[in-house]
Amino acid sequence: MDSGDPNFLSVLLSIGRELTDEDFENLKFLCEGTIPASHLETVKRPRELFLELIRCCDLSNDNKDPLSSLLFHIGRQDLRNLLLGVQG
Repeated sequence: MDSGDPNFLSVLLSIGRELTDEDFENLKFLCEGTIPASHLETVKRPRELFLELIRCCDLSNDNKDPLSSLLFHIGRQDLRNLLLGVQG
């Protein structure tokens, strides 16, 4: 797993900065059942949620599907494109 890649982590930080409070809450809601409730309750910022996705779902530069799917479901195609490196 290459989740420690500085470029990948930088993209995650950029995505986190662009999320609205509602987006963030919706992401947390969608993670229920995937991330243990005891961990999800302590998540207060996008960065913390991304760390949980790295731990629980193997989110990495080579496996962007967990976050990509979540961003799709909350209607943030722009951030999904950023994650996937898609222009436009």
